[in-house]
Amino acid sequence: MLRVRRADFGGANPEDFVKTSDSCTGAAVAPGGFCSIKVRFAPTAEGGRAATLQLLDNTVAGSHTAFFSGVGAAPSTGGGATGPQGPAGPAGPAGPAGPAGPAGPAGAQGANGANGAQGPRGLSGTDGRSGATGPQGPGGPQGATGPRGPAGRDATVRCRPKRSRSGKVRVTCTVRFASRVARSTVRVRLVRGSTVYGTARRTVGRGRVAIRVRARSRMHHARYRLLLTFVDRKGRATTVSQRVQVGR
Repeated sequence: MLRVRRADFGGANPEDFVKTSDSCTGAAVAPGGFCSIKVRFAPTAEGGRAATLQLLDNTVAGSHTAFFSGVGAAPSTGGGATGPQGPAGPAGPAGPAGPAGPAGPAGAQGANGANGAQGPRGLSGTDGRSGATGPQGPGGPQGATGPRGPAGRDATVRCRPKRSRSGKVRVTCTVRFASRVARSTVRVRLVRGSTVYGTARRTVGRGRVAIRVRARSRMHHARYRLLLTFVDRKGRATTVSQRVQVGR
């Protein structure tokens, strides 16, 4: 494809020949195609005038040359009438684009658009950590007093020490109930601290009963406790504790 960069006049009288149109400069001419340049002869002096039109292109030679010649005549001095004006030549090629002008002022801001549709609900977050335990509240009011338990069994206990043949002191305790008692089994223990010194067991009917407790080991002058445990026919147990002074 032929590409013409420009077309310029040269030679002896280049100023006597003027291009009135040029479709070749900057054109790409396909094989079998063509472009055209129209030239007007405007001699500046009398006599023979000549010039060359050189087209710079992309051929191996780098250019093509066309030859022009004409004869300049003396200007007419007659008073003949001016001939009619010739037809207007075709418009020349468009000139290069001028530099870009300064940017215009920014336009006014447009109105806000309508709100978009609500998006889907996000996933639930993980549970937070448990908070610290709060302070303990004030205590509640005291509850009502419970029912009174069954009355105890009053008893009188007398213990008498007695010296045996071996010289050891043996104590005999007698228990007498102050009131009648229901039929039950009575277990008796004479203790001091965690040591058991004497025991007895007897079934008691209705009425006053005396129970003798003999010590199994030597006793000293001190205070002891006599534990009486009553167990009735229904298996219910009641324990009565009484202090016993032995000796002084």
